[in-house]
Amino acid sequence: MKKFAILCLLATFCLCAQQLFHIDFTKLTPEQKASLKLIGDSELLPEGARTTSNTKEKHSIITITQPINEIPDGFDGNMLRATWTFVPTKFGGWGNDFRIASAMVMEMTGTIPTLNAKYSSKKPLTPGKAYTMTCDFTKYIITSWTIDGVEQLEKPQKVWMNGGGKPNPALADFNDTNSETIWKSVTLELVKHKNPKLLIQAGHEDYPPLKMDAKLDFLIGQANPMVKVFREAQDYQGTFSRQIKIAAAGRERESFQLVVFPLDKKLKNVKVTVSDLQHADGESPDFPAKAIAIHPVGYIRTANHGRRQGWQWPDVLMPNKPFDVEPGFVQPVWFTVDVPHGTIPGDYSGVITVEADGLQPQSAALTLTVRSFSLPVRGKLKTAFCICPGMWEIWYKPDEVKKLLNMTDQTGHGVLYTSYECENVLPKEKWLEMYDFLLAHRLSPTVIYSGLKNGRARTVPAMEDMQYCYDRGMNATCLLNVNGVSQDPEKAKKDLEAIHNWLKGWEGFVKEKNWKDFTWYIHSYDETEMQTARRDYFDYAIPVTHSYIQKHFPWVKLETANPYYERHKDLFHIWTPLTNQINEKNIETYRKVQAGGQEVWAYVCCGPGKPYANFFIDFPGVAPRILPWQFFQYKITGFLYYLVNHYQPTENWNMNAPKWPERPWNPLSYNTNSDGILIYPGPDATPLVSTRLENLRDGIEDFEALEILKELITRKIPKSEENDKLIKEANELLNVPQELSKNWREYTKDPEVIVNARAKTDELIQKLQDIAK
Repeated sequence: MKKFAILCLLATFCLCAQQLFHIDFTKLTPEQKASLKLIGDSELLPEGARTTSNTKEKHSIITITQPINEIPDGFDGNMLRATWTFVPTKFGGWGNDFRIASAMVMEMTGTIPTLNAKYSSKKPLTPGKAYTMTCDFTKYIITSWTIDGVEQLEKPQKVWMNGGGKPNPALADFNDTNSETIWKSVTLELVKHKNPKLLIQAGHEDYPPLKMDAKLDFLIGQANPMVKVFREAQDYQGTFSRQIKIAAAGRERESFQLVVFPLDKKLKNVKVTVSDLQHADGESPDFPAKAIAIHPVGYIRTANHGRRQGWQWPDVLMPNKPFDVEPGFVQPVWFTVDVPHGTIPGDYSGVITVEADGLQPQSAALTLTVRSFSLPVRGKLKTAFCICPGMWEIWYKPDEVKKLLNMTDQTGHGVLYTSYECENVLPKEKWLEMYDFLLAHRLSPTVIYSGLKNGRARTVPAMEDMQYCYDRGMNATCLLNVNGVSQDPEKAKKDLEAIHNWLKGWEGFVKEKNWKDFTWYIHSYDETEMQTARRDYFDYAIPVTHSYIQKHFPWVKLETANPYYERHKDLFHIWTPLTNQINEKNIETYRKVQAGGQEVWAYVCCGPGKPYANFFIDFPGVAPRILPWQFFQYKITGFLYYLVNHYQPTENWNMNAPKWPERPWNPLSYNTNSDGILIYPGPDATPLVSTRLENLRDGIEDFEALEILKELITRKIPKSEENDKLIKEANELLNVPQELSKNWREYTKDPEVIVNARAKTDELIQKLQDIAK
């Protein structure tokens, strides 16, 4: 409250005050008399202008008809200050009225002055005593209201109605207010506010006021986060609208792109900032600017494969530092708004400012609509997106990791999964930062390829960090990779003993935590059905390992990256086929598997390729976001991805300096552009996110919103035509509309179709929640 009181008082300390108009009703000139329009029993007396409620047929009004042309918008820091001195000789109800257009009105409710029919003064007035009031305002906001120099507002408030109209002061006592006033004087001044950003923010939807003939040094555009904004200006497919509107639930992050578009000058040292966002009610706490992340979008040159071979593709979100932009190119800037649980619902508005050396700043208006519900901390969609811990560590500490793992420059990345020797290579706080990063994108930290080595595996997170991650939304993690067992009986016995000892070391912890909404699993026999030459071996090994684990450790689920098959139908708890391995021909088989108590997850990797959705840089921007919708469509409950940091050893980490970003990033992976690469190594072991992962996060949030909607329609809802219509619309969304996704191969490439479907989901959630209340 103190902060807002200070802001309100700032208007009284002006850089300058320019008098626009002054009238003293006790010393009227002929010109001033001519400017007055008197209605009813209004009259001019030696002691001042008088209005009264004596006449029942007519209002008593005095209008000053020629002061100034318009109320300032405030964008240049200027405000209108009205000062009036009056003597309320008789109080009634809503009389002694002073107003200027539809911006402000002060009237008495009994002895209490009230501004805009909402804000009351701190003390009553005494009849027969003279008072001087001031009000500082633009066509959007009132920053100060004083009575005899004492501030009455605790924080800035919206104008009365729309703030429009000619600013002709009107003085009145109406025929039914039983009031009377002697008006002494009225002054209008133009004053400079000390905090011009506050004024801009208030009128953000009309800011900046661009004139048709104005010459601009650069333009500002906007693009949906699912649109790939290429560097070349001629490829720009966004809009030049400066009205940015987004919506999010609590515990949700929502992104958009602002695009800086030079004209004929190079833009140097470009800085992009955003203000705090004010709630539309003028009273709720601001949405803080610190909850809005800003990142210039970086570009990755693709390998000679796929669409636009060798092209610069937008993908990595770089640290927020000033940048330059040459004419003929554009620079997208990525915003991510993080809405905490408990944020007061409603519309919040603020201003984004873009500054470049020596040029006039440009601005855009941002409106955030916060929904009346929150997404869950722990989502229903299980996520198994693997991070290779050693591969992350070797990027930053190559010599140390190689020494600990006895690696040479020719060693591949396989040894980096079970790299428990390297657990202290990076400080613990850097791993906590990584966990926060992954969980912010609704990915449960895990490593799925860590097998036993000398009786040990490496889990991500470590056991002591499991609670930390669970509290922040982790819903599943892998404890071990099992991919075989010796065919020699004695050695097989030792293999099983090693598995037993490792799981036994976790059993007490798992049972103590007793997390009912969590999945502990073993990733096993990865893609073995594709290895037909070794089928006899796997038909031996799978029953040996999995029968043993099921018998001794029934609390851990056995997951496999394979399509369902009958031979081992009772040996796995979770089947994880590729997306294209679930189709119209076998979907009923998977339904029966689920009905029998087993789970069905799915994954993508270096396949499937087009027309299926995947995470490659050169795939449509909607692809990462549509995948969770398709998972919901096919009733798949888990999403596995083999690696988020698959960095090529020969070019990206196993080399001497310079390293990326000083040298180009090599995205080639399994003959694709960026398979297994969703995050980039940033400075000081800080992960940098890809636009693809940002869009995947949005898709997972869509999935969780659909889950909320699905639960709501199972509740008892009163029977009515309107409620039946809502349930029908909900079921249509829960079936995933054909225009959104017909099947894995046929899905919309239009971002607006997805955005509209999510908006409809949120609308139905809010309506059904209101009914349930």
